[in-house]
Amino acid sequence: MTEHVLEADANPQEFLGEFYRPARSPWLNTTFQVLREPFSAIAATIILIFTICAIFAPILAPYSPTDQQALEALKSPSWAHPLGTDQLGRDQLSRMMYGGRVSLGIGIGAVAFACLIGVTLGLIAGYVRGIVDDIIMRLMEVIIAFPGLILALMLIAFFEPSVKNLLFAIGIASVPGLARLVRSQVLSVRERDYVLAARSIGAPGWRILFRHIWPNCMAPVIVAATLSMGFAVLAEAGLSFLGVGVRPPTPTWGSMLQFSFGFISLAPYLSIVPGAAIFLLVLSFNVLGDALRDAFDPSLRSR
Repeated sequence: MTEHVLEADANPQEFLGEFYRPARSPWLNTTFQVLREPFSAIAATIILIFTICAIFAPILAPYSPTDQQALEALKSPSWAHPLGTDQLGRDQLSRMMYGGRVSLGIGIGAVAFACLIGVTLGLIAGYVRGIVDDIIMRLMEVIIAFPGLILALMLIAFFEPSVKNLLFAIGIASVPGLARLVRSQVLSVRERDYVLAARSIGAPGWRILFRHIWPNCMAPVIVAATLSMGFAVLAEAGLSFLGVGVRPPTPTWGSMLQFSFGFISLAPYLSIVPGAAIFLLVLSFNVLGDALRDAFDPSLRSR
C-alpha cells in the first residue's frame, strides 16, 4: 500500500491516467475562454487584421499614401485601385493602411499613457487614503466633469496639433475613469486577510501594494483598457475630422472622412471605407472588452 502511494506521489499522471490534467496559466485559460466565443473570436481576428495591415503598411501598400495622380482622381474601385482613388488621385487602400497606423498607434499610446497615470494615482489614493486620496479624487472629478472628446479638443486647441499632443490629450481624457476604478479595487483588496497578514509581519508598504494588492486589481484594468481603446480610436477620428488632429499629408481615417465629405454623392466609397473601418475597429474593441469582463467575472455570464 505504501509503495502505491509513493508511486502516485512520484508520477501523478501515470497514477491518474486519463483523469490527470496538467495545470494551465490563469491568463491562458482566460484567453482560451475568450476565443471560444464566436463574437469575441471574430472581434480579435478583425483587430489582428487591422494591426497587421498597419504594422506592415510599407510592405503591403501598393502605392505611396501621398503620391498624387491628377489623371487618376476619383476613380471607382478597380484591380489597379481596389478601394478607388480620392479627389487628388491618391490610392485609397494605401491611405487606409497608413491611416490605420496612426489610429492604432494613437489608440495604444493614449491608453498606455492613461493606464500609467491612472493606475498610479488610483493605487496611491486607495492605499494611502486621507488627504492624499481627497486631493487626487477631487482632481479626477474636475477632469471627468468635461466630456472626454471636449476635453481632448480643448487640450489640442491649447497645444499645437501633432501625433504626440493628440496622444497626450486623449490619454488625459481617459485617466479619471481608470484612476477611480483602480482606487475602488484597492479599497476592497486592502482589507482582505492576506493583506492584513502581510502588514502583521512587517512587510513594507510598497511590497504590499505591488506584490499583493496590484495583481488582484489587474483584471478590471485590462477590461477597462480594452474598452478605452475604442474610445481612443473614435476620439482620434473625431478630432481629425474636425481638423484639429494629425496634420496633412499624414493620412488618418478621420481626415479621409473630412476630405471625402464634399464628394459623398459623386464618390460614396470615399466615405464608406474609412467609416466602416472606424465602426468595425471600435465595435471589435467593445466586443472584446465585454468578453474579457465575462471571463474575469463568471458571475456576469448569467445576466
